[in-house]
Amino acid sequence: MAHAPEGSRSWVLDLPGDEGRCSACSGHTMELLCEALWEQCEHDSDLTDVILVCGDGSRGHGASFRAHWNVLCARSRVFGRMRDSGMSEARTNTVVLGGGFALSSVKAFLRWIYTARTGPEAHLADGFELFMLAELYELRDLQELLLSRMPPSSVPPIADLAIRSHNQPALLRCREIAREGLDVMPASSLPGVSPDAAWDLLASHQADEGELDEEAMSLSPAAGLHRRRARASEGLRFALRWAESSGGAPCDAARLVRALDLSLVSFEDLADRLAPAGVLPGHETDLLIRSRLMGPWGRFLPGVSMPIPSLDAHRGSQRRRLRSSASSDSLASTASEDNNDMSSLHGSSACP
Repeated sequence: MAHAPEGSRSWVLDLPGDEGRCSACSGHTMELLCEALWEQCEHDSDLTDVILVCGDGSRGHGASFRAHWNVLCARSRVFGRMRDSGMSEARTNTVVLGGGFALSSVKAFLRWIYTARTGPEAHLADGFELFMLAELYELRDLQELLLSRMPPSSVPPIADLAIRSHNQPALLRCREIAREGLDVMPASSLPGVSPDAAWDLLASHQADEGELDEEAMSLSPAAGLHRRRARASEGLRFALRWAESSGGAPCDAARLVRALDLSLVSFEDLADRLAPAGVLPGHETDLLIRSRLMGPWGRFLPGVSMPIPSLDAHRGSQRRRLRSSASSDSLASTASEDNNDMSSLHGSSACP
């Protein structure tokens, strides 16, 4: 057994509380600790004290994961309220994850709770399910990661969820993507999306019209008008896709279409898209198409009754103008003949 040499004195360290800690080493130690706890979950260790049941009948009903109450409560206040409020989850040490989430999504969710990483499970997980789990259990860091990598095809369902859960950061991110364009949101992403979510995305897309007009008008008026027309046509295509895919009420689809400046929509979109869709009443669509055929009689205001001359009246006015021009031409020709006769008379009198 080693003994301290005679005459030695104790080594008294006079250091601040955090100077002896190596940040790199402490970070590595935390990673090792998190990974060790996660391995306990994966191997169903007896050191775990709570079971999470997930899935539905078609996607692994009854499948479960083991976890630690302390880790779950430290990362999510929802789990903390479950344990501390004496709910059935605290008595049975079993948490049932509703919603029929896939196993890969739940596993990626739990790995994030333990290690702040999604791991290889992320490639198999459903991004929307993972976002729903992060929303249900208030994991804001996971939500921020998913929102930063959200594809445009996921914007409509995420916007719908954000409106229902009052998640303002998620809604703002969806609006930001909607301003860039709506054609990137396919019809497959619209079933089940509420009218409020579709309205919000459409309004966000049209909100920057003034700024875009100023930017384009600084280049040329024609460029500004072209951009406004393209934006209105894109909004119409989105509204019609939503009406066809979501199966919403006709009044909701008509409200979306009327929110657009339809005077800017091309004749082809009105005749080939809007009319066959049957979103607006037939007489209203007919007036829109006739107004585009007749030219700029005035600006169409959605929801405002505006007198537009009928096509027959327009044709009648054309016939009247033709008759008046023909009458004036005949009068002019008669006057020219009279002048010629007078000149011939003057000429004959001048000649010997």
